[in-house]
Amino acid sequence: SLPSQAYGIFKPSTTQLKQVYKLNETDLYDVVSEGAYLYKSKSHEKKSAEELVEKANRYYVPKISLSHTSTKNFISDETPKKEGDIGHAVSAGLESKVWGSAVGDQIKVAGYNLKKADMSLKIEQDKLYSVIVKNLMQVEVNRELKAVSIHYKEEMASLYKKIKRKYRNGLAEKSDLSMAKLAITNFEDALNKSDDTINNLFYNIEISTGFDLGNKKEDIGITQTFYQSISSFDTDVLEMNDDLLANNNYKLNQSFYNLASKKYGAASKNEMLDVSVKLQDDMTNLYESGKAKNELNLSITVSLKGLNYQSHKDKASAVELFLGAKDKYQYDSVKLKNTIKKKFYKKKSIMNKIAIVTKQLELTETLINQKYKEIAINESSYFEIITNITKLQSLQSSLASNRSELVGINVDILSEYGLLLNDED
Repeated sequence: SLPSQAYGIFKPSTTQLKQVYKLNETDLYDVVSEGAYLYKSKSHEKKSAEELVEKANRYYVPKISLSHTSTKNFISDETPKKEGDIGHAVSAGLESKVWGSAVGDQIKVAGYNLKKADMSLKIEQDKLYSVIVKNLMQVEVNRELKAVSIHYKEEMASLYKKIKRKYRNGLAEKSDLSMAKLAITNFEDALNKSDDTINNLFYNIEISTGFDLGNKKEDIGITQTFYQSISSFDTDVLEMNDDLLANNNYKLNQSFYNLASKKYGAASKNEMLDVSVKLQDDMTNLYESGKAKNELNLSITVSLKGLNYQSHKDKASAVELFLGAKDKYQYDSVKLKNTIKKKFYKKKSIMNKIAIVTKQLELTETLINQKYKEIAINESSYFEIITNITKLQSLQSSLASNRSELVGINVDILSEYGLLLNDED
């Protein structure tokens, strides 16, 4: 879990940090996904795949045909036709495929293509949700840093007044007063940097989602309970779980479904046997001076196909696509494992840095407390305390930077394992 910031004697009031925001991560995701063009594009692709699944499963639905032919007779020695007669031929038919040797494979192709489209949509959903969650969590870290910095600045302003009073009484050097004023001025820069960092994180969301967050960004933030659950999630339990990674990773699943689609697509390219039934009603020779001829036929056709060069090449091409998809899946699998391995290694490195900085914070706070005690017996100066508060601020900035990177890695890991989005549709 993430260690909390070591505020020590400078712990700010919790009322300085918002616990509830008007627009949280879930609200923002709902609003963004409604207008995100890529998200809507993937939704349409999935609906298209659903239509093709229905088509494949209902292969037996009959095709209806209706045709009409008009013929004008100019010269004829036959009866009952006469010169100038107009003849009509009307044909109506129903034809249905009863079975085919490739039907099962075609149904599987459509099914796997739908699953692939579903994974493609989930990848886009996860991408949107991840960028929102990651940046809002990092915003919260920097808001905490800003609150601490404001508290430090207030403490330093109080100390500056005491130095100024001592200077007027001839008990402090002018250089102490000038250096204390410089240190306070530098704090303004630290606060501005916090504001810039927070604004840039909101810009990240706007650029990645194409959604304008408006001017009241102070009303946008992460839910505190959600923030704690993500930041404290023990991702170490996932490190060696390759099965969970393979089963839950959206991109790897998409690659697998693409592989399966290519496999059955290759098998369906050359249908050897086809059975169909046709009901045909023909009405012909409807001449004005003659009689109509009406025939109603029911036929069953069994087609056994021999060598078809075009179909053979189609299948050979599909086999190559399948082999290519197989290699791509193996590549994606190896790449994903290496990516995750690197993230876990980086997380451990950051955790070590956080532990070191946290220890330095504790020691610096202890030193400041000691300096306060020494002032009572004139063994220390207010400027020394200001100097150490400046060091404390620097450590807090370093801690915030590492914490921000760490929550980002936590979000990435949970995303890779398919545990971040869950049912956030």
